[in-house]
Amino acid sequence: MMLEGSLKKNGEKAAYVLLEPTQGEAGIRVPSREFIKAITDGSKKHNIPIFADEVQSGFMRTGADNFWASRLFSDVGFKPDIISSAKALGGGEYPVGAVVMTNEIADQIKPGMHGSTFGGNIRAMAFVNKTLDILERDETKNNIRQRTEQLDESVDEMQRDNPDVIVGTTGTGLWRGIVLNPELSTSKVTKKHLENGVVTGESGANVLRVAPSLTITQEELQTGSERLADSFHDISKNMKQFMNSEISKSSGFSRV
Repeated sequence: MMLEGSLKKNGEKAAYVLLEPTQGEAGIRVPSREFIKAITDGSKKHNIPIFADEVQSGFMRTGADNFWASRLFSDVGFKPDIISSAKALGGGEYPVGAVVMTNEIADQIKPGMHGSTFGGNIRAMAFVNKTLDILERDETKNNIRQRTEQLDESVDEMQRDNPDVIVGTTGTGLWRGIVLNPELSTSKVTKKHLENGVVTGESGANVLRVAPSLTITQEELQTGSERLADSFHDISKNMKQFMNSEISKSSGFSRV
């Protein structure tokens, strides 16, 4: 109701509705279908374009059947008019970004209205073409599906074995968020994983970001999962050492 009221009040002044189909920095959070449907219906009703930020979530990061994370919500009619992309577009080797839009939006852009200092870089385009070639291969898509199942099983097992450390999971495909006990310091946990040879990241207040390469092998993912599991086991045995400093202080634990 709040969304509908806002669109009704400000719809004529709105340039577009901007959202992430899966939030990257807020905890690898996947919006509810009810929320996305409300966005879709409201935007159509008031003729407001939808701008999807897929810089992190695009290019099958959320699953082999989702070239864009936006496809997660195709069943409720969600179809962005504009999509921004970057990062994975260059295959991790070359910085490049791109914007995809409908013909209706593109027709509004006239010569001289849009420019880019480094636009059309020939070397960048070569990396983009190669990246897209690799993603379109059946073996790549099959690998993403198989590794997604493998990662799901590994993360679920870690949660079962360490319920005091891991309180939930988020995300889809090879982009997972491991929700930590809020009393733990995410930065201390990531440092522990790094010492064990696995690079993870922080996302949101207490979420550990896990995003292996889409071409990672079964053996590589198994090794990484085992090292993550070992780290979580050590953390579970030494919870005080990984507490947030503020919590440790208020609980009588010494700062680490």
